[in-house]
Amino acid sequence: MIHKLKCVIVDDDAVSILTLNEFCSDIPYVEVVGKFQDSMKFIGILPALDFDVCMVNINMPRMNGIKIAKQLNGKQVIFMTGGERMLRDAINMAPVDIVLKPLKKERVNVALSRAYQQILSDKVASTKAKENSQGYALFSCGERGKIRVRLSDILLVYADETNCRHKHIIMRDGDNYFIMHCTFEKLLELAPHLVRVNRTHVVATEIVKKFECDLVTLDYPAEDKKFKQIILARTYRNEFKRLVAC
Repeated sequence: MIHKLKCVIVDDDAVSILTLNEFCSDIPYVEVVGKFQDSMKFIGILPALDFDVCMVNINMPRMNGIKIAKQLNGKQVIFMTGGERMLRDAINMAPVDIVLKPLKKERVNVALSRAYQQILSDKVASTKAKENSQGYALFSCGERGKIRVRLSDILLVYADETNCRHKHIIMRDGDNYFIMHCTFEKLLELAPHLVRVNRTHVVATEIVKKFECDLVTLDYPAEDKKFKQIILARTYRNEFKRLVAC
């Protein structure tokens, strides 16, 4: 999670820059890392700047706010304007917000809050994507919150006897997790090393010791081996035989 929203201000009006800087100084999570009255000077130093959001005036000489926003490489932008000129172009840029002049503290606070929440949301999504790419997934455990599971370490999954929407997961190290509201279809999508055996069981192909007719024999390191043998349902037989080689 970011602790400060790093903000740059670009406006040809010195009074607006001073006003915005004062507003930002009263917001604990905002840090102004640059103030530019010359738009071209900002563009010149842009590659070296580290910031999260740019508060930029739309109507400026030399280079207007729309052209500046197009060079921000996807960084968040909050437009400011005292008129309707180029307002349609600004809206098409999908900014975090558009703040009308004269600037009011409460309105600026709202815009910066939106930028902060949006960046937090993007970071959470990025973290989840990274976890998934590294073979991890988050599962709900009800009152216990969520657990982070390494997918390749899942050896056996079986449906809860009282509610089939909930599952029990046996891990490679013998740990047993209880997860809620997770379908077998979702698990099979996340972990391709798993295979469906019947309506209530999914197993890792590596722990299938043998299968004869409709009986699958498993071998896994957990102490509790109550699922040493499982019935192979006819519905899943062809896919099971395709994925498992004994």
